[in-house]
Amino acid sequence: MKRLLLPLLAVLALPTAVNGEVTNEIHNRCKDVSDYMGCVKANKRKEISIYDGLSRKEVKFLKKNLNSNYVSTFQGNWVKIPLNREAYVDINSIKRVGRLVSIKRCGLVGSFKKELCNKPQNSVVGGTKIRLFNCKKRLWFRNEFNVTGHPSIYKPAEWKPIDNSKFNLATAKIACKY
Repeated sequence: MKRLLLPLLAVLALPTAVNGEVTNEIHNRCKDVSDYMGCVKANKRKEISIYDGLSRKEVKFLKKNLNSNYVSTFQGNWVKIPLNREAYVDINSIKRVGRLVSIKRCGLVGSFKKELCNKPQNSVVGGTKIRLFNCKKRLWFRNEFNVTGHPSIYKPAEWKPIDNSKFNLATAKIACKY
């Protein structure tokens, strides 16, 4: 009886321990594999918070700007970003909290009138938005991205390397004074 009791308890306890920590995505990926636990461990990703390593003031600053969409600027001091397209930053809008910096950036795709950057929700593609940077770590913050009606097009909010984008690198050079 004792010989059967121990394996029976192990079999009953193992699935609950595994299911408690495994997402449906990983479970579905691994359910038909002979080494289920090995597959789960290999596919598990450490969840990284967008707030990791930030001070309380920096977290508050990030939360304040987290879902800022289009913004307006009254009589901004717009400086052209040195790129092959019409894009400007408002150097009067630069705000610093710890290692984080925010700046208003205006992308004028198809237009050359920088006056449009001052309008609350300019209709030019790109519009005026706040861009956040972690200057010390050379990262820019991308807000959560999803397209209404297309649930498959979703990207969570995250910090991304500045150097992967010429547009963000050019903006960071002004905001972070690289």
